[in-house]
Amino acid sequence: MKKVSGFLAVICFLTLIFSGMVVTVAKLKEEKSFYENRMLDAMPQYSEQAVADGTYFTDLESYLADHAAFRYTLLKFRTYFNEYIIRRPVVNNVIVRDDILLIYLDYCFFDREELKEETDSFVSELSKLQNLVEGYGGNYYYVGVPCQYAIFEDKYPSYLENRAEYTDEVLADFNAAADKYGVNFIDAGQCKELMEGRDIYSSKVDNHYSLQGAYVSYKYIIDNINKDTGGELKYPADDEITFTELKNNYLGSSSRKLFGITKITETLFTAEFSENISFTREDDGAAGYSQVYYPPENEYKDVMYDLYMCGDRAETVIKTNRPQLPDVLIYGDSFTNALECLAYYSFDEMRSIDLRHYDKMSLADYIEEYKPDYVICIRDYEALIKTEGNGSPFGEISE
Repeated sequence: MKKVSGFLAVICFLTLIFSGMVVTVAKLKEEKSFYENRMLDAMPQYSEQAVADGTYFTDLESYLADHAAFRYTLLKFRTYFNEYIIRRPVVNNVIVRDDILLIYLDYCFFDREELKEETDSFVSELSKLQNLVEGYGGNYYYVGVPCQYAIFEDKYPSYLENRAEYTDEVLADFNAAADKYGVNFIDAGQCKELMEGRDIYSSKVDNHYSLQGAYVSYKYIIDNINKDTGGELKYPADDEITFTELKNNYLGSSSRKLFGITKITETLFTAEFSENISFTREDDGAAGYSQVYYPPENEYKDVMYDLYMCGDRAETVIKTNRPQLPDVLIYGDSFTNALECLAYYSFDEMRSIDLRHYDKMSLADYIEEYKPDYVICIRDYEALIKTEGNGSPFGEISE
């Protein structure tokens, strides 16, 4: 009997080891961690130099650790233990408060004069882009929108960085440079409705604004453009738009809402205009569905921020067949997505590009080719003067 039980124990042990090996091998093809919202370490390139200096084995260890069997199960257990058992304030680089998940911010040490020079140089480049647009009679606007950490600065524990000093400094420098170079800058953080209604207008589990937050930001942008140009761009009034709450659980991106086990809940909304505006849509040159919301197939599936515009797209073109209205080009990263779901209301044709993915031509060439009446850049505070992605360079711009 002892021999049988010992044999079964060995079989179970070997089965467990073999299963782990099979699962690990199967996971080697994975490139991105969904729950951690990051790219997994890639297989290191073998070279004699890498072996000699030890970097190959260090990188290989990281690669195998990222693709190990049952890794997510162990990470979920560790997350639960840290959040609910020992109640650590920072879990998986997320600051856990009673009612909100905040992204952890490294301490931001900066030289004020260097920051001023960096901001001045960035805005100087924007002025060239604005001159290009104004050269054919168009209007250019650079819009800064407060991200979650800026809206909820006071929610950060006093012993952790909330980046308030840096945010205040870069906004002051940006406004000064915008005045110096004549760049049309709209700071949505000055929208009183957005900031005072932050519990509705900003996500509690994500760095984005909610759809309602995109709506009040959009109204603020249009009001400022109309005031500046004397134009009459329209947007749906509060009684001309209906927001509908989805029943689906919203995961967000604060480490995928702490791997889906946090007790903090949030839902997303869609919106419908009282005026029926039919439109066609193209994505990256291919005809798409005439829709801007992409909800899960049933209410039991988790919903992501790609509910809006089906997520980041290199290029999207929406045509409403209302030639009496102007055209617009909106460019930026994921902060444009929710706003795009509303912005086509105001324009005949709405183009949007994300320069992290669009590579057919430069931004300057794109503007030259299509000559939209309005060019609007949407950048959150964190990316306000970042030159990568949708920052600069913008391509060759003739003086």
